[in-house]
Amino acid sequence: MSTNNRYLGGILLVAGTCIGAGMIGVPVKTAAAGFYPTLLAFVVVWGIMTISALLFLEASLAFPGETNFISMTKATLGSTGKNIAWLASLFYMYSMMASYTTGGATMIVELLKVNVNVSIIIYLLPFILMLYLGAKWLDLVNRFLTIGLIGSFILLCFSILIGAHSLQPVSTLHINTHINHSVHVLTFALPLLVTTFGYHVIIPSLKFYLHEDVSILKKTILIGSAIPLVVYVVWQIVVLLLIPIFGDEGLVSMLSANKNPGDSITSYLLKYGQHKSVLVSLIIFTFCAISSSLIGVAWSLYDFFADGFNITKNNIGKLILISLTFVPPIIYAVIFPQGFLKALSLSGAFATIVMIIYPALMVYKIRYNKAVEQGSVKYKVPVGATLIIMIALFGAAVVLLGIC
Repeated sequence: MSTNNRYLGGILLVAGTCIGAGMIGVPVKTAAAGFYPTLLAFVVVWGIMTISALLFLEASLAFPGETNFISMTKATLGSTGKNIAWLASLFYMYSMMASYTTGGATMIVELLKVNVNVSIIIYLLPFILMLYLGAKWLDLVNRFLTIGLIGSFILLCFSILIGAHSLQPVSTLHINTHINHSVHVLTFALPLLVTTFGYHVIIPSLKFYLHEDVSILKKTILIGSAIPLVVYVVWQIVVLLLIPIFGDEGLVSMLSANKNPGDSITSYLLKYGQHKSVLVSLIIFTFCAISSSLIGVAWSLYDFFADGFNITKNNIGKLILISLTFVPPIIYAVIFPQGFLKALSLSGAFATIVMIIYPALMVYKIRYNKAVEQGSVKYKVPVGATLIIMIALFGAAVVLLGIC
């Protein structure tokens, strides 16, 4: 596969891993703040997550070959740091895998009218086969899913706008974007926003797949993460155009109802939107979003175990790694078949530890405590110690918010 082809695949993998079905409900969590404060929050969180991703890349490139997260943390933060990394990574990636497995299996149940346990097998078997066959197959299928995701999202937005005869008129957008709203709600939405911009765990796998080409890896991260930013902003605009913030069926009311925010928005749009294309595009978008995210996390978890347990990727090793990757999420899906939101809600604090705090700490140790030979450092993010410390402190604050 050519370098340019892999480059495109890397961009789509980053974008596809970020954009999950959970993004549909983000406007419910942020609506009370108004559009402009939410837009600012999107840009700030995207900026912080991009810098932390580049820090993750800097740390990853300081180690050769297929070295993954556990080896990186052991070399830079010692045994205690490695043990915490094990726990945080497993909780984060398994919670994501569990949410995607239950979400995908639920869609199969609704579409094919089969038993829940059968739907889990139908949904996961193609991903298991792709992971066994290797990165090229994962990349290829992810391209189709991400293109389908973006295409169905565009169709969804147009269908909603065209078919929304009974929704609030477009002229009321200024009401929803007025700045005098409850801006403080964005503070409590930070763990969710961090998760929606999360893709860092795939960086060690991307590093090896893209032959440690620093220039291509940087562009992959910057372009791939910018796509979700655009998608989230457009979705926020569409929802605020068509659903009132306040009122009995408004976004704030949806939040206080203690239901899945994505389900609440979907029910509202299907209730008042008149085009069947809304339902079709929602189904395609949700399926592609869940599946493309599953590919990214499954690939990361597979390589994470290979590195953490030092398992060679021969035929027997692949079967062991696939079992470690998929069996726990399958067990969760069998026990909690409707557990999509519950699993997703567990990931925020652990995601922050893995994707914000640890990259900052590892790079700080590499740069200023010489945790690795400086000659092996291939790339340095153009930020200093002060900003690195501030990013770590931001991550600690988000963890506290997620716990409280």
